[in-house]
Amino acid sequence: MIYLESLEIQKYGGSSVACAEALMQSASVVVNSLRQGTATLVVVSAMEGMTEWLQRQIASTVTFGYKGGDVFLRNSSLHHSLIEEVVEPGRKLDLHQRVDDYITEATGYVEAMAKLGSLSPRHYDWICARLGEGLMAPIFTAHLQGCGVDAKYYDAAEVIVTDGVFGNANPSITATRERIKFDFMRDLTGGKVLVMGGYYGAGNNKHETTFSRGGSDLTATTMGHASSPFFNDISVYLYKADVAGVMSADPKVVVSPHIVPHMLYDEAGALTALGGKVIHPKAIHHAVRAGSAKRPPITIYVKSTLDPNSSGTVIDNQERPDDDPVKAISIIKNAVSLEVRGWGMNQPGIMSKITAAIAGRGLDIDFINQPHSKLALNLAFQFAGKEADLERLVKEILGHEIKANDIDMVKARRVGVVGVIGRGLSDPLVLGKVIAGMNGDFPELKKSNAYQFASGAFEASILVDLPEDRLNQLAQSIHDSVFGN
Repeated sequence: MIYLESLEIQKYGGSSVACAEALMQSASVVVNSLRQGTATLVVVSAMEGMTEWLQRQIASTVTFGYKGGDVFLRNSSLHHSLIEEVVEPGRKLDLHQRVDDYITEATGYVEAMAKLGSLSPRHYDWICARLGEGLMAPIFTAHLQGCGVDAKYYDAAEVIVTDGVFGNANPSITATRERIKFDFMRDLTGGKVLVMGGYYGAGNNKHETTFSRGGSDLTATTMGHASSPFFNDISVYLYKADVAGVMSADPKVVVSPHIVPHMLYDEAGALTALGGKVIHPKAIHHAVRAGSAKRPPITIYVKSTLDPNSSGTVIDNQERPDDDPVKAISIIKNAVSLEVRGWGMNQPGIMSKITAAIAGRGLDIDFINQPHSKLALNLAFQFAGKEADLERLVKEILGHEIKANDIDMVKARRVGVVGVIGRGLSDPLVLGKVIAGMNGDFPELKKSNAYQFASGAFEASILVDLPEDRLNQLAQSIHDSVFGN
């Protein structure tokens, strides 16, 4: 095995492989980035919107039943057409056969589902993995080969070892590192460009298990983390066609946001947690964990395939003196506030009871506020159910405390959350600009208890009683105040 100095992992999102033109542009980025002494690993997502479409098709079939025909006709047609457009004639036949084989197997699972009344999590993950990234990665590989690149496809299920949890798997770095240390690493360090699909791996039982939404980011940094003993320097490039970097706000919410040139890992993690669609939160974890006394953590670059030479956004652990104190503004819609009050709230274990119940239902808490008296607790998180159902759940959990009159109020209500992300929030002047943005044309916020404020080292969360359109306006006002627009 030849030990190279550096590894570059390039991940191409769904918008970068959405059609033949997008795929060919992404492949040109790969070709132009190749340089001697650097190993290159390419991770590709499914065609833009494909995973969501597959999930809708499965859900529709579960609801209305299987009535025959090709449930996955759109998937088949799009991939067959893509092969014709981007792959050389001599390489097409095997790819067309792969599409047909996968469609046949997926249809068999749907037919079985019609008889059994449900689709197993194992087969659900198989369909989402194989008909998405499992088709795109071999097609991308074949196109690179047609461009003269010595490219080789590796099946993600044979590379990444997971904990076997369907739908929300976690990668095992130790097991994955053991898996890749021979043939895979020999090819990677021997000059080949390796290509694999994102979003999934396989448990020890060899069954495909998918990561959660944005899981191709996780694939990229997982591979970086697992490969870290073999390289002195590892970089991950997250390429997208629809954005040129991390934005200071969602362009659908705020007018004229700008590209954030640099973020710390913690800031990127905070933005993701507070509604910003930046990068999979677990991906950041693996980028940081890949560092050691001998090598730095993985540097992440968020860039555009349409303008790969632009600087985009750099995410690392190096503070820069010219960084803006605030990096971004985000919002969380469809959130619910859960307020619990009572003299028994300061008893040990009450808070953990409540938070464990929420986390146990797969809900991520976005806002926590508790006064120094510890006689109240206010949480906010995205919740699609009814507020009354949430109140009932919490009252059941705290039944003993309520009966003993230790808890006298459990109240859930719809709210919005505005997130302000940046390491400069400890500066009173910076915080003053945030408050100034809230003091604009928002008479609703001048009422008593109209908003609550919670802050951490890298973010501030503002819980407000505002409808969605007014929440967008508040985000715009804070953005303008902070960034001087």
